[in-house]
Amino acid sequence: MKREEIEKFCKGIATFAWNADFRKFCEVCNFDITTQNGEDYAVGKWQEWQSLQSSLKAFDLDRIEAIVNAGLVNESE
Repeated sequence: MKREEIEKFCKGIATFAWNADFRKFCEVCNFDITTQNGEDYAVGKWQEWQSLQSSLKAFDLDRIEAIVNAGLVNESE
């Protein structure tokens, strides 16, 4: 994967994390929060999203690029 693509991906994640609240997250993910079960599911996914974006921030772009490309090494064969 090209560095520019990885950088764009990371920027998109960071920008969405900065700008979106729970309701926007649910809208984008098409989660139905009009029922208790739907809201409970969405809250769990929101917490996972928060963890994902927080963990992603812990790595610099060089490390993310290395990890992504290491994971894709067999796809080019």
